[in-house]
Amino acid sequence: MTLNEVASVIDLDLKRTFSLFMGKEEMYVKYLKKFPENAERIMAELATAVRNNDHKGIEAGAHGLKGVSANLGIQKVTEISTALMLDIRENTYDNIGRDYEQLQEQVRLAVEYIGKLD
Repeated sequence: MTLNEVASVIDLDLKRTFSLFMGKEEMYVKYLKKFPENAERIMAELATAVRNNDHKGIEAGAHGLKGVSANLGIQKVTEISTALMLDIRENTYDNIGRDYEQLQEQVRLAVEYIGKLD
């Protein structure tokens, strides 16, 4: 799949992100392809925190994933990880399960389609 095809499926903000990478698509794709490994590590830590009801761990994992995904322009992952982080900061703990499930699905989708990049 081309970068534009992947972008349309997982909602990549290519315009903004290319500016961060000085318009160098090859460099961007190189870092984008590292996302699955980073995301899987963070999601494993996040899963443990959710299972243990560890609010500090949930916030830290969500914050880490938000940073990685925002720098790469993976908008849906950024939005949901931000929501999960805010669940902790704003004491809206009832939303953690829902937001975590949505985050799992969006990360899975992003990992799947990034893996299909040519």
